[in-house]
Amino acid sequence: MPKTAQGPQELRCNYRDHEKSPDFNRTQLCGLMMATGKFNLYQAALDATQLYKLAKSLAALSVANCNYGLSKRQETRGENIAKDVEMIASWYGWKATTGGDPRGYVVRLHGPGIPQNGWGDGFGVA
Repeated sequence: MPKTAQGPQELRCNYRDHEKSPDFNRTQLCGLMMATGKFNLYQAALDATQLYKLAKSLAALSVANCNYGLSKRQETRGENIAKDVEMIASWYGWKATTGGDPRGYVVRLHGPGIPQNGWGDGFGVA
């Protein structure tokens, strides 16, 4: 028997449940970026996506560092990625911190109006 259509409230509850949505934090970050009023929706979405991409690269480097250590090339790459993350955050008037512990958020954003989304200060990215 086919499943009947869900009501609008039930559907919203299902996709708002952050445990079921791997993109919840990225969507929230895009909303925070839009709230600054500095860029349009398309630019904020691109910036949020890029921050997550860069944060995942830093997380992978952090795991490699814990497991094997980093080569000079990997260290330079990590430094360049961190600079890019800081630059994107600065466009919105925020500060970005990058850490090397892959057990948590490797990138955290700090600034006015940014909520805390887990352990530690600031908004954790990836």
